Amino acid sequence: MSFLEGTSQWSLLKTNSSLISGMNEANSLNRIIVKSRLKCVLSD
Repeated sequence: MSFLEGTSQWSLLKTNSSLISGMNEANSLNRIIVKSRLKCVLSD
């Protein structure tokens, strides 16, 4: 494997991990929003 191939695969791994962490953050935000909405509905 050449150096360029290794760096391109490494950058792909980095973008994938950042995408995954971004999705995880969005999921946790969605959970918080859903929970707060449920609380509002239940309190009404």
